[in-house]
Amino acid sequence: MSTEETYKKSSLYTKTGDKGTTSLYNGDRVLKNSVYCNAVGDVDELSSVLGVLYDDILSLFWKAGLESILPDDDKHFLTKIPQMQDILHCIEYVQSRLLDLGSHIATPRESSHNERKLARTDFNEEFVKELEKFTDKFDASVPRLTNFILPRGNAHLARTVCRRAERSMIPLFETGEISEQAYIFINRLSDMLFAMGRYITINILKESEKIYRKA
Repeated sequence: MSTEETYKKSSLYTKTGDKGTTSLYNGDRVLKNSVYCNAVGDVDELSSVLGVLYDDILSLFWKAGLESILPDDDKHFLTKIPQMQDILHCIEYVQSRLLDLGSHIATPRESSHNERKLARTDFNEEFVKELEKFTDKFDASVPRLTNFILPRGNAHLARTVCRRAERSMIPLFETGEISEQAYIFINRLSDMLFAMGRYITINILKESEKIYRKA
């Protein structure tokens, strides 16, 4: 008699994709390397990189907790907690919107005929406006940029993944399979992440930016 434990089958694997295809939200089956899956995959990767950035900021909270037991003149790091909370809130908002964006991509505007699903996955222009507010706030808190800077930290890594997601969405945008607001969002997001990266370096880490110098 086997001593191996048995478990109820997980719903995480369905075996329907074992032939290299998957279903979009509108029910169409497509290859996993289709333009839709490439775009959704890049958006998913971007969200995961933002999750790493989130953990980076949480580790700074932990450091702040250690500093709370130090003498008063060494508690300067505690003053940065509101700024860190702003970044965590921003990341959570963006990750939620990226899930919305993935659903939007998986419901092609031109080839889907289920009005309920189209309406459910519509991309709101307010999402773009919210990103612009975050960008304005971060950018207003750092010196005016006068040189190219060398990227460092996971905010800049997220920015480059965001640019890749944008490139993968262009074919869908050109054929009308995603809305203009969805494309504007991913374009605006990379700007926000650039501003956030500078904000973290200058206002939280209190470090100088590394400037590009021509050889």
